[in-house]
Amino acid sequence: MLAFEDNGSSKIGVRFDKQIPDGNDLGGLCEEDHGFFCSAESLCPDFSAGEEVERLAMTELIEVISEENKSGPLIVLLKDVEKSFIGVTESLSSL
Repeated sequence: MLAFEDNGSSKIGVRFDKQIPDGNDLGGLCEEDHGFFCSAESLCPDFSAGEEVERLAMTELIEVISEENKSGPLIVLLKDVEKSFIGVTESLSSL
C-alpha cells in the first residue's frame, strides 16, 4: 500500500472480483474489466452496511498484510487505526 501525499493527480489501482463497467486490466495486472484507477481521496470504507462489513473488511486486510509480510518488510499506513480495529483484536494476534 502506498500513500500519495500532496499529489492529487496520483491514481491507485483497485482490483474487483467481478467485472465492472468502464473497468480495465490495471496495465496487465488483472483480468480485463476487473480493475479501476481512482484518486486516493475516492477510496473510503462504506460503513453504512454496519459493523459486520467493517469487521470483515479489516479481517481481510489483516490477512493480506500477514501474507505480504512473509515476503519481506512491509509498511502499512492507516488513518484512524483505533476506530478501524475495534472488534477485530483476535485477528491482530496473528501479526
